[in-house]
Amino acid sequence: MKTRVQLLSTLFAASTAAFLFVVPVLAEEVEKEAAKREVPRAIITQDGEVDDMNSLVHMLLYANEIDIQGIILTSSEWHWAGDPTPEKTFDQCMALYLGPDSLKEPVRWPGDEWMYEFIDDYAEVYPNLMKHDANYPTPEYLKSVTKVGNIGYVGDTEEDTEGSNLIKEALLDEDERPLYLTAWGGTNTVARALMTIEEEYKDTEEWDAVREKIVNKAIISAFAQQDQTYMEYIAESWPEIKFIDISGESGYGYFWKNVAFGETREVFGPKWMKENLDVGHGALLDDYVTWGDGTPIPGEGDNSQFGTNTRKLGGTDNLSGTKVYQYEFISEGDSPSFFILMDSGLRNLEDTVLYR
Repeated sequence: MKTRVQLLSTLFAASTAAFLFVVPVLAEEVEKEAAKREVPRAIITQDGEVDDMNSLVHMLLYANEIDIQGIILTSSEWHWAGDPTPEKTFDQCMALYLGPDSLKEPVRWPGDEWMYEFIDDYAEVYPNLMKHDANYPTPEYLKSVTKVGNIGYVGDTEEDTEGSNLIKEALLDEDERPLYLTAWGGTNTVARALMTIEEEYKDTEEWDAVREKIVNKAIISAFAQQDQTYMEYIAESWPEIKFIDISGESGYGYFWKNVAFGETREVFGPKWMKENLDVGHGALLDDYVTWGDGTPIPGEGDNSQFGTNTRKLGGTDNLSGTKVYQYEFISEGDSPSFFILMDSGLRNLEDTVLYR
């Protein structure tokens, strides 16, 4: 029979072993939770212009650094799908200085298939990306959060969409991390999500708590204001929501030649772009468009087919107003909206004031 001392020794040894077993497990869970808190989460809304497409390709290559919780197609003052509904408000038509029927037909509309094709191409390179970092999201997950938002016309907020519902659910969830809502096109799908939340909760006892949660969580990161919905609704009804205008980062936009010099200009030039990015670098980068590289852009007219309209090469008849050359960088005007989410090690994620 074991003595009391022997029993205590046995129990101590067993508990120590259990403790040593549990500590790594707990440490691993704590580490996972810490990593989850530190990785910024974002929902991307975009209108499918070529610079948005290029920005999406770029962002997918850094999807291990950002918790991408949505990729949503929306409209803007430059792109919309068209809405046959005959009645549109005077303000909606005047936003574009167009007549009452101007919003019925599509304008420079890329459709939505290209988004899913990009994710399919991401799937092709996914095994190689995983060799570098196991945190890359699966293609299946990315496709599950790729949605169509409000696309009918500029400033369309008429009804709930899959895209606006995804934003609404993220705003209302229990994840305490900031939710970055990037607007590469208009803010109308974000606005529709906020409208729905207001309609559902404003006259309830939960409204104050719900509102406080959202204004503390949401951060809109936008390239200027590409429709009227921020000024007419979000800024009026949700003025506390942080709004970061990244349009000052013109070095990645169509006018990059006005601000890029030295090594940066060389990297954006045709030789570097062709050799290191545009040609022969896998399915996903095959979706990237440079001047005259032969890539067609869905929905664009001839004048905006920067990849295939070779008449543009060597001339200044383009958005930049400067001479352009084959394989030269076109634009990633919206990329700064996710650049600010990349942890620089300088505590840049702690306060959005550092972005301004």
